[in-house]
Amino acid sequence: MLSALVVDRDRTDAMHAGTALAPVGFTVHLAADTAQAMAAQAARHLDLVVCDMSVAGHQGQPLVQTLMQTLRAAGADATCIATTPDPSPEARQHWREAGAALCLSKPVNPTILGAIARQLVTQGHLRDPRGEPFDTELTDLVRPRYLDLLPVRAATLRDLTDLPDLARASRTLAAASAQFGYPGLADLCRIVQQQARAGRRDPELIEVVMTAAGHIQRTSR
Repeated sequence: MLSALVVDRDRTDAMHAGTALAPVGFTVHLAADTAQAMAAQAARHLDLVVCDMSVAGHQGQPLVQTLMQTLRAAGADATCIATTPDPSPEARQHWREAGAALCLSKPVNPTILGAIARQLVTQGHLRDPRGEPFDTELTDLVRPRYLDLLPVRAATLRDLTDLPDLARASRTLAAASAQFGYPGLADLCRIVQQQARAGRRDPELIEVVMTAAGHIQRTSR
């Protein structure tokens, strides 16, 4: 079982995030301030930290930064997702500097949080596609090419402005990702597809897709 720490002064927001993480395999621990968060990370191994950027840590730095520095000093390889009600470019630069893998604007979409969290803490694929009734030789041959093209295909979603084209491209990437064992990325692409069909395009969601794609490429070689 994976372990996640959710840090948020707002109890409702914290419970909202925890409810998204539990169904995808996380045991969730909640903290409302720095003292609770530091005690929680010292008491257990953490695979994931979801932290509101507004919570201050040591010497006024964001708690995200304090937690990640402490975890890395202890040799832990936890992934951090920051949350913020202010998704401005300045805020996004702030979470990058703090060490978070990505930042989601509040209120957080629980489906997106669950999908990206499970994908980011997984090294390699979640399901071995060779265990499915596919041609094993063909799967082994094609999979490296999928990984080579994955960041390009994800970046294509960012560049597409025509919604029907975006729906088709995200559907294609979702199908390939599901076949090769990356259901988290597949779920995210399906959400992009659904939104595009409904006449919407969410740049933050596409950024999340690109983050997941980069992680998959780095950990699946």
